[in-house]
Amino acid sequence: MTPQPFPVHLLVELPRGAVPLDARLARTPLPGGPASAAPGGGILYGPYLEALAAFLARDSFAPLRNALSRLLDHPVPLEAVEAVRITSVKHGAIYHVARITAHVASTEYSLAANTAMEPAQQAFLENEFHVLQELQSASAPPRLPRACLLGEATYRDGSAPPRPFMLSILEWFEDFHEFHTSRGGPRKGPAVRVWAGTRDDLFLNAEQERILYGGASAILTDCLDTRDFRQIYPWHHAAGDFVVRLQGDDLRVRLITARDYRSLLALDNAPQAIWIGIAHFFLNLSMRMRLDRWEGTGDLAWAGAHILDGVIAGFVNAWSRKSEKLPQLPSAKEVMSVLRSFSEDEWLALAEIVLPQAMVEKEEIAFLEERLGTHVTELSSALAGDGFRERAGRIGA
Repeated sequence: MTPQPFPVHLLVELPRGAVPLDARLARTPLPGGPASAAPGGGILYGPYLEALAAFLARDSFAPLRNALSRLLDHPVPLEAVEAVRITSVKHGAIYHVARITAHVASTEYSLAANTAMEPAQQAFLENEFHVLQELQSASAPPRLPRACLLGEATYRDGSAPPRPFMLSILEWFEDFHEFHTSRGGPRKGPAVRVWAGTRDDLFLNAEQERILYGGASAILTDCLDTRDFRQIYPWHHAAGDFVVRLQGDDLRVRLITARDYRSLLALDNAPQAIWIGIAHFFLNLSMRMRLDRWEGTGDLAWAGAHILDGVIAGFVNAWSRKSEKLPQLPSAKEVMSVLRSFSEDEWLALAEIVLPQAMVEKEEIAFLEERLGTHVTELSSALAGDGFRERAGRIGA
């Protein structure tokens, strides 16, 4: 047996922190997530983590070295790798997620391993990987994870038949955390709680929330294809698609997934088609940015109107970048002039088209319809004001 060139540690993230895999944990089923009720008792921590380790170790750790080389933009030789940790960290509706931490030349780098056990989940994973590859050049500066490697591993548990599964290895955003709308904040009304991984989760103040939603809006607008209005869709705050890092006054936002990339409406080549596409995208953006679930898993939740200044600022910032690169596009000033010209009745009429096309979950339609009248009033007020201009310079990369 060839000796391993460096230690590989297997760990499990528990509420009290990451702990080494032991005999008891090795026979413990992964909590929830995909395939948790599969025949044979579901997926166990031990065989799951060992399958990831075996995949990375193939051919003198070629998969690990290839993923690191893609992440770092230069070849990573085997002798540069000093140690690896594989930690099971998250179990969602589609994927199990592990964090791969590699010590390379005395520096620590992290990757995310998304694993899909069932065929339907694997189709989602493969499509997401290719969408991220396509978008890598569209988001400037890059605020989506770099797609590093797509492959197949094998889950083995004693005498049970081997189970092949698919995994993608993506860039891991260090010190970024999931966030959700919460009722438990220090001020009246909904507030954003950042799941910081400690007992003392962070609550953002109103201004930080504006910057947060502005950053998320800028990412989606940066990734919008203005030729056919393909866009990242579906996405949902309740799924934890966006993450945030807060260091002092510096707030940064990233998008960790792109499930699909498609147009929500059919446009012809008429001169006014681009304006229809812009208004459709913008109205949908303004509504979906406000939509979440309480604490991520409860009933549908609705953010306060104050975030609309941030949403508009993020959209304007990204559109300005687009129009500078593509002079044939209308300028941000021209776009804002058109959006400001919409009456509330015109926004409501457009919403009748947008809602069924942009729905992610069935119950959203009734929820949004109840709030639509107030929303278009608040949106019109935000467009008419100057609050978004004050935030434009604060929406960071």
